[in-house]
Amino acid sequence: LGTFNGDYDFSKVRKLSPSDQVAGNYFGYGVDTDVKHAIIGTWGDQARYAYIFDVTTGTQLHRLTANDAFDGQYFGHDVAIHGNYAVVGAHRDNEGGAHAGAAYVFNVTTGQQVHRLKASDAGSSDNYGMSVDLDDTHVIVGSYLNDINGEIDEGCAYIYDLVTGNQ
Repeated sequence: LGTFNGDYDFSKVRKLSPSDQVAGNYFGYGVDTDVKHAIIGTWGDQARYAYIFDVTTGTQLHRLTANDAFDGQYFGHDVAIHGNYAVVGAHRDNEGGAHAGAAYVFNVTTGQQVHRLKASDAGSSDNYGMSVDLDDTHVIVGSYLNDINGEIDEGCAYIYDLVTGNQ
């Protein structure tokens, strides 16, 4: 994955690669940046990591993984970073049912997991965590196959307080 100079010429500044590149992990499937950092996710049955890089130097700062990571969780399919927090989706997490999903919030400075988020009404095949985002105070997690009002695959999104992790 390359980063680019935004001064109108978009010449490549550097190429980002993880220190432990593995075939089939699809590094670069989920990406996001803020002023100081980039977060790069992976995708696939074996994917268990997301990576934080310094955007100025291209140095890998952290390899993130969930405290309860397992193959097939699809940890890193979507990622977001803002300030001192990063969020990583894992839409095939199985707590709450097969493919119910989860999302994980990390401290960017330490690389430590801060919160494990899950839907209050988690159910099988909701795919919660397929999309994630955050700002200064909130995390939002999409659950595109959630059956909210008895309709199949209506979908919904959940908003959490970034500091407390409360929905």
